[in-house]
Formats: sequence, structure tokens, C-alpha cells
Amino acid sequence: MRSFFDLDESQNDEIGYFQGRIPGRTYISNVFAYNRPNSKDIGSPARNINQVFDCDDIDSEIDISEAGWETQSMDLSPRRQIKISIAKEAGHYKELVIQQVDPKKPEKLSNLLRLTDKQVDDFLNLIRCVGMWDPADGNLPKRLDATLLRRILDDNGEALGQVYSQQPDKVRELIEKDPSGEDVAAIASRRKAVTVFEEMMQNDSLTEGDWQNFFESNPWILGAGLGVPLFTAWNSDKLETVVRGNSFTGEGKRVDALYRTSGIVKSFVFAEIKKPTTKLLTENEYRPGCWAASKDLSGGIFQVHATIQAAEDEVSGHVVTAQDEEGCDIPSSEVFLFRPRAYLVIGSTKEFINKNSGGKNKKKIRSFELFRSNIVTPEIITYDELFAKARWLAYGSDDSNQNNTESNRFS
Repeated sequence: MRSFFDLDESQNDEIGYFQGRIPGRTYISNVFAYNRPNSKDIGSPARNINQVFDCDDIDSEIDISEAGWETQSMDLSPRRQIKISIAKEAGHYKELVIQQVDPKKPEKLSNLLRLTDKQVDDFLNLIRCVGMWDPADGNLPKRLDATLLRRILDDNGEALGQVYSQQPDKVRELIEKDPSGEDVAAIASRRKAVTVFEEMMQNDSLTEGDWQNFFESNPWILGAGLGVPLFTAWNSDKLETVVRGNSFTGEGKRVDALYRTSGIVKSFVFAEIKKPTTKLLTENEYRPGCWAASKDLSGGIFQVHATIQAAEDEVSGHVVTAQDEEGCDIPSSEVFLFRPRAYLVIGSTKEFINKNSGGKNKKKIRSFELFRSNIVTPEIITYDELFAKARWLAYGSDDSNQNNTESNRFS
């Protein structure tokens, strides 16, 4: 007597295979030429994948009179089989059937369900999608187009881009309904800004105006990157502001960036922006082992001092209050001007690294750090330090290799 494993599927003993298969095992047929009539894949290499399930919870007799048929009883086998046919290439599904022994012709199998081609894809995508849904989630969509679902679940990243290009409103609507959608968009925007920041740091031809425009497009970099408190722009349209007169709108000294703190009591914060290529120290030693501050660094400090003094001289009562269209003060809009914080964004510490050997010049570092630690106003921030803070804000952690690569990142 031959065993089940001696059977050759080509003998078409489907009942023998059906009864002989073991639940929990997947059976893959030999390769054969696909032969479904009128199929564009006819003749392509194909395989059948089978798995049986013993469904002990199925009643042996089912009354189908409720379906409108003639009242009768059917003996149903507790065993079911899923057969999937693939042809031509991986993932190219041609057919999915759920089978049982035909109650009227026990020598053959009958189909309880048969899906073909894209119907199989939609069915499998549904199973994948359901596996990601929490039944207690109140934000689950009521309806979801099968084509959209198929493209979203596609492993190819370009597919989601195609879905967005074809139905941007629907995708945006889904994101807006997601409680974390705004966070996703904000994080993506910040990471893009960090990428641009890094690219600009490698372009020595940029002007102060280019950097001014960049920081105006991304005010969060200075607002959250300069100090411990959160700074928000005084003027939502422009960072650069005239600091003369109670309204800060008249002729007078300009500051590259004017912020205010975000506590209950708000105070002004000034920032001057130079370039990352601006020198921090003089080219030659002032004395052995000592370097003086560069002309641009010392000039930037005096520029900040002059700007702050001009503002203090012009702002009556050391407080600025926003006004509505009728000229009335807006309650709780006061911003105070008592010894304001100020920052000078300038240069890069890569200046202290030998271009040939990559070693750090400790004496130059000492000269710079001792100098800026004794400057109360403004606080001096280098571009590479600001970039590191922006990157941390965008990604939540610093680059794991940053300590080893920071000296070469902007070389």
C-alpha cells in the first residue's frame, strides 16, 4: 500500500491529497505550466500552495432554509482547505479557493469561495490591514477604497507617493484626523530643515542674507536652539526688526532676529547673525599661546550692545504692548525690556582643527572659550553648535557617530 507521500499530484487524486495533508503544514506543488484558459499568463511557471484546517466548531448538519432554499440537511466535512495559485513571478496571485468535500459528490472537492487575480490581492491586503487595526480605536475609517489600501500597503515607497499625488486631499484628510498627524508633519519639516542646514554649512559662498532668509523660514532653529527658554518670533512674518520707537516700526537700528520668551511674563531676546565662515580669532597669535578675538567677532559684540542700548533708549517704560486695529492695548501682550538676553551667531569651531592632520588646537580653543565665557552679553553661539542643537530637536537624539565625525562634517 502506498503512503500519502508516495502520491503524485499529477494523478489528480485530489481527495487523497486533501485527506492526507496534516493541519499546520503548508504544501507546495511541483512547478507546472499555468493553463487557465484565456489567461495572459498561460504557459508561465506556476505552483499551488495548499493548507488544510480541521474546523471542529462546524456543525455536522446545517439548515439552509433561512436562505430561501428548500429545507434540507447537508452533511459537511469539518475539514477545509485553502489553495493559492501563483504564476509567472513571486506575489503574482492567480487564484485563491477555500474547498471542502462536495456533500453531493464525495469523490471530489467543491469550492466554498473562489477569488482570482486582483481579488486575491484585495483579500490578502484586507487581512494585512485588519491585523494592524485596534478594534477599540475610535478613529478607524468607516470605508477604505481597495485600490488605495493596496497602494498604501505596497512595500515600495514610491507607491505611497503615487497615492498622494493622485488623491492628496484624501491622504491629508486621513493625516488630519490622526491625533499624531500634526506631529508627523512637524517632525518631517524639521528634519528637512536640518538637511538644508547641513548642506548650507558646506557652501562657503553664502551671504548673511542667505542665512537670514533660512532662519526666517525656520524660526524654530533660533527660537529653541539658542537658550534654555523657548523663544518665539516677535514678528511672525520677519525675524529682522527695527528696534526704534515703542512700536518697533520706525527708522532705527535693525536687529537680525528679535524674539520674546514664552513664559507668563515675556521679555525681549536679541540675536545678530553672521556667517559660519566668519573668523572667531585673529590669524596670528597676539602673544605666544594666545589669540585675540577677530575683528568680526569683537565688532559683532559691539553691534549687539549698540542695538540693545538704542532699543532701551527708545522704549518708554521698558515695556512694549501690542495694539489692535483701533489702537487699543491688547491685554496680557506686554513684552518687557530689562537687560534683555542677546545672542551672536557666528563662525564655526572647525576653525580650531588642523586641516591637514585633523588635530584640535587646544591653545586656540582655550583662547576662544575663555573669551566667550567672560562675555555676559551677548552669548556667543557658533554655527556648528547651533546645528547640533537643531539636529537633536529634529531627531530626538544626537548622531551616534557625531563625536567622531563632527570635526569633518563641515570640512
